[in-house]
Formats: sequence, structure tokens, C-alpha cells
Amino acid sequence: AGDLASEVQRKADDFQQLRERAIRSLAQVHRADEIERLAHSMAKEPADSESKLPARQRMLRSMLEMKRSGELEQLAQEMDDTRAKLETKAAQLREIAARMRRGLRDAKRSGDLERIAREMEQV
Repeated sequence: AGDLASEVQRKADDFQQLRERAIRSLAQVHRADEIERLAHSMAKEPADSESKLPARQRMLRSMLEMKRSGELEQLAQEMDDTRAKLETKAAQLREIAARMRRGLRDAKRSGDLERIAREMEQV
């Protein structure tokens, strides 16, 4: 359970990092001159020339379209919700692991653990 909790926490951290990178990228795209330039170039160029554009230009264009449609904010919100759920699940798994450790420790102290081990040997 401890490994599972750390894995869930790691995934939550990965989601948070991805969200932060998306926000940083969006902030870079928000520079007014770049957005304006991109919007003008989109209006002037025909759609079939899309494949001739450099990857950065296509990515910026895609992000701008996502921003306009609200999809980027929705994606960021979904990522934040998922991160929160994963953090909650990681906290629950850490609590379960702590209870298991306490239970094993108490069983060892009371002698129940050795008794169970002897019974298992006899079977």
C-alpha cells in the first residue's frame, strides 16, 4: 500500500507539472504581438498550407484555437481536478499503510504474529 501511495502521489505530481507547463506555454502564447501576428497569418494563409508550417507555428496555432474555444481552460481545470483526486487517494493509501504497520506492530508485540506463523508452519 505504501508503494501504491507513493505511485499515486508521483502521478499527482506529474499532473501538476504538466498543468504548470501548459500554463507557462499559454502565458508565452499570450504575448500580444505573437498572438496578433499568429492571428493575422492565420487569416491570410489558406488552410491547405497548414502542413507546410513549422511545428512551433502549428503548435501555437493549435493552442490559440484551444484558447479561443475554451478547451485549454477546461483541460487545465480537468487536470487540476484529477490532481486533487490523486492527492486525496494518496493520502488515503498512506493512512491505510500506517494502520497496517500499526496492526502488524501490535500483533508482533502481543505474540499473535508468532502464533499465526507457527500455525501456518503446521498446515
